[in-house]
Amino acid sequence: SPISFQFSGGTPGAFAAFAADAAQRLKAKKVAMVYVDYGPVADGAHRYGAELMKTLGVDEVVEVTFPLSSTDLVAPVQKALDAEPDALVVGAADVSCAPAMEAVADLDLEVPVYMVGACADKKWLDQVGVDNAVGTIFNIEGRLNQRVVDSADTEIYRAAVDEYGPKGLNPAGAATVSFRSAMNLWAVLDELGPEATSKDIIATFREAVDHPSFDGHPYTCDGKQVPDLPALCAPQQVLAELTGPGEFAEISDSWVDVAELLNQQ
Repeated sequence: SPISFQFSGGTPGAFAAFAADAAQRLKAKKVAMVYVDYGPVADGAHRYGAELMKTLGVDEVVEVTFPLSSTDLVAPVQKALDAEPDALVVGAADVSCAPAMEAVADLDLEVPVYMVGACADKKWLDQVGVDNAVGTIFNIEGRLNQRVVDSADTEIYRAAVDEYGPKGLNPAGAATVSFRSAMNLWAVLDELGPEATSKDIIATFREAVDHPSFDGHPYTCDGKQVPDLPALCAPQQVLAELTGPGEFAEISDSWVDVAELLNQQ
């Protein structure tokens, strides 16, 4: 949409970051992808993940899908592993997060596993057991070290979570994306003043170039950051490995520049 402004990478950003890490850091020659057969996830996995991997030098990408309603993912994960890949990318969503992590744990994988950041939510990790998910690589859309130091953004987010949300702060949770959008909109409204119109707000976002974003990568809303998805203003990602209960460690070298990667295809 030409009047939608998203300060995250969505599924395209996640799969592009996985693709780049597998190809460039792991030097993988064969990657298996298991993902839910659901529009946005399937499109993101194939177009922005599998296709980018091939561009970056991965010789073979094996794609296995599963229905959205699946509660047992051992079979599709095993099918992907039969290809003997150098890495596994799992595109699960919502209620399929736990079954996906359980399948990976049951099969005792010996290759790196990537999973979308929404599955790093505490409720899924608690359901599966953190020990069964340790080592999984998730995409997140904020630097972890920014959330350790006493930054203004961190203080604001912590205060909001303490007042309105459950106790504890999951640094990799998807709620940070929604909160970022609300705060970026608030910042523009504050800048424009009480007489701002919808047209003014749209124009301000559309003209933004490397504009500071709340707890995220600076955004540019020229509509050209991700091919065919003009709403994405800040698709850059950070990859983090789960190391323990509520503990993550960045494995990407700062931000993964998804916009640069996808515009080189």
